[in-house]
Amino acid sequence: MIPPVKYFAGLLKNLPSRLVSLPAQASSPLSHLRLGLDEAWGLHEYVRWNVERKGRHKAVAERNQHRLRTLVFISMVEAFERFIKELAAVCVDALASRVVDDRLKALSIDPRSLAAHFGAGSLGRALTEGATWLEVDQTNTRFKKLLAEPREDGRFILFPIGKRDPDVWRGEALDLVFQLRHAVVHNAGVVTAFDAQKLAALIGAAAAPAGGRLTLERGDLWYLLSVLRDTGEWANERVAEEMQKVLTTIHKDAPASFDAGVVAADLAAKFGRSITIDGVKKP
Repeated sequence: MIPPVKYFAGLLKNLPSRLVSLPAQASSPLSHLRLGLDEAWGLHEYVRWNVERKGRHKAVAERNQHRLRTLVFISMVEAFERFIKELAAVCVDALASRVVDDRLKALSIDPRSLAAHFGAGSLGRALTEGATWLEVDQTNTRFKKLLAEPREDGRFILFPIGKRDPDVWRGEALDLVFQLRHAVVHNAGVVTAFDAQKLAALIGAAAAPAGGRLTLERGDLWYLLSVLRDTGEWANERVAEEMQKVLTTIHKDAPASFDAGVVAADLAAKFGRSITIDGVKKP
C-alpha cells in the first residue's frame, strides 16, 4: 500500500542530512569555480553521449536535453556567483583585523549568518554568504570599498565600465547572463515582459517577444563555460594583485602588525598564485 503524501513530506526532513564533505578545491575560489563549471559541463556531455549512442526516440531525447541544458546553465552561473562570494570572503578575512576604517559596511550583515560562522572562524564567509552577488554594479561597489587603500575611498573597479576598456565586455556579458538566470530561476525559463525589456537594453537590440521560453543549444553552454572560466581567472588575478597592494601599504605603515610571509603564504594558497607583500614573496 502506498503511504499518504504526508508521509513523504516527513521524509523530506532528512534532506539537510544528505551532505558530503566539500572537495579539496573548495579552499581556493578559482579552483572551486573550475570544478563547478567542469562538473556542470560534464553532466551535459555524459547524458548527450549516452543518448546519441543509443540513437532512439530522438524527439523525446532532444526535449529532455533542452531541459537539462537549462539546469546546467543555472549550475554554471551559480558556480560563478559562489566564486565571487568566496573571493570577497578571502579579502575580508585578510583585511578585517588589519584596518580600522568602515570598508566592511559595503557588505550587508545578517546577524544570524554572522553568529553561525563564529565557530568556523571566518568573518569573510559570514559577511558574504548571506547576500546575492548577481549584479555587476553592486559587486563593483563592494569590491571598490573592500579593496580601498587605507584612508581612501577606493579606486578599484573589478569589472570595468568604461567603453574604451578592453575588458568592458566581461561585465556586459555577466549582466546578460544574470538577467537570463533570473528568468530561468524565477519564471521557469519564461521570458516575461520585464525580462524582455531588460534583455533588449542589455544586448542593444530587440529581444525575443515576451512569453517565450528560453531554449539553449549545446554550443550556448560551451560559450558560457568559456566566458565564465576565463573571466574567473581574470578576476582572480585582478583581486590578488590589488590585495598585494593594499596589504603592502598596511604593512609599510605598521610592520609589526602582521607577519607578511605568513599572510602571503595563506593568500598564495587561496588565490593559486604567488603573492608578494612588502617585498616578501610566497610561495
